[in-house]
Amino acid sequence: MDDHLHIQQNQVALKLALQVINSSSDIIVISEAMPIDAPGPRIVYVNEAFVRETGYTVEEVIGKSPRILQGPKTDQATIGRIRAALEKWQPIREEVLNYKKNGEEFWQSLNIFPVADESGLFTHWVAVQHNITERKLAEMKLLNANQSFKLAMQVGGIGVWEWDIAKDYLTWDQDMYSLYGISEQNFPNAYDAWQKALHPEDRLKADEDIRHAIIHGVFDTEFRIVWPDQTIRYIRAHAMVIKDDLGVATRMIGTNWDISEAKARQAEIEEIAFFDHLTALPNQRLFMDRLGQAMLMSQRNQNYGSLVFIDLDKFKYVNDQHGHLVGDNLLIEVSQRIKKCLREMDTASRYGGDEFIVLLSNLSANEDDAKKELQKIAENIRDSLGSVYTLSISNDMAEKNLILCGCSASIGSILFFGQQHTPKELIHQADTAMYGAKSKGGNRVQFSKLPL
Repeated sequence: MDDHLHIQQNQVALKLALQVINSSSDIIVISEAMPIDAPGPRIVYVNEAFVRETGYTVEEVIGKSPRILQGPKTDQATIGRIRAALEKWQPIREEVLNYKKNGEEFWQSLNIFPVADESGLFTHWVAVQHNITERKLAEMKLLNANQSFKLAMQVGGIGVWEWDIAKDYLTWDQDMYSLYGISEQNFPNAYDAWQKALHPEDRLKADEDIRHAIIHGVFDTEFRIVWPDQTIRYIRAHAMVIKDDLGVATRMIGTNWDISEAKARQAEIEEIAFFDHLTALPNQRLFMDRLGQAMLMSQRNQNYGSLVFIDLDKFKYVNDQHGHLVGDNLLIEVSQRIKKCLREMDTASRYGGDEFIVLLSNLSANEDDAKKELQKIAENIRDSLGSVYTLSISNDMAEKNLILCGCSASIGSILFFGQQHTPKELIHQADTAMYGAKSKGGNRVQFSKLPL
């Protein structure tokens, strides 16, 4: 009785399974496990989706090889990979160009896996096939469009690349190798090899941009590359991500082009817009931006910053006595001496005429310690600026055209903590302290303190 009930349950389960299989929109083909060699495993079952998609009747394919769907353009390398997997009784997933009964081409995502009996003996192969013709046609249309623009890209120095994400294989055209200053023989065609060609400071961001593109579909960024001879070039990159029917990114196709000249022109424009033409120090516009950032960082990091306002003593005398050329050379020398007294994180700016202003960032979190740091740097600046200057009185540096002169400085300084005061208030207080130092004879540092 129990055996009879068990048989009935199995029959019901089998009937339900067949209903599910036949209602599937994907093609399902079941074939015998052997032989793998020609003529190949024989088909023992196809579902209704097979009949709808291929145009073959069930009677026409039962007992035939699944190769009945292959045709003249079916990729033999793909067939070879499938056969290799079957010989090892391994499941495999591939994309295959197949043919309907009427000769019409259609693309399928093919997922094949073996089925074993209770003893572990492989008895059948099950192939689940999903129609991906629409996606493949779109991809081929894109590739054809890329090919149409290839000549124009070559003329414009634009490199084309493709990355097989799953296999981690990069395909570059010749313009890509030219852009990166390397030969095809010296490139391993892998993601890591591309990363190593990038400037070390740009690798992390470029990798983040790639990972973002894999999720969102578009890669659009800039980065620097380093040629084997250490030449640094700027690259603009754009790509689109191709995903399979499950939404998994499979490939990226894109372009690179050199923007080094544009970057150089941009740097020249920024030099004019943000830097003093005489001393090459940041101008007021750039200085105020950096001051705002420093105040914000002071707020976040809970440490002090400082402003140092500098006005040269008796600069007018030097200018009137020796001429504007000497005065200009003095200002250039002053800017260089100030920079030598600063840390890498600090900013010196020509505020106007013979006035300079210095931003000291990231001082100590303790007020007394921060003041000591400020005083040390300010005194170093004062000592440096008070030393004798050797200046040229002409456009060249011939020895006969050199003069010696002195020009000390009056310096006002102030600490700040976070954003408790506005930038204008801080500058005004440092400027007032500077005038206090000048009123006492100059060549000194005077500290100003705002209530915190």
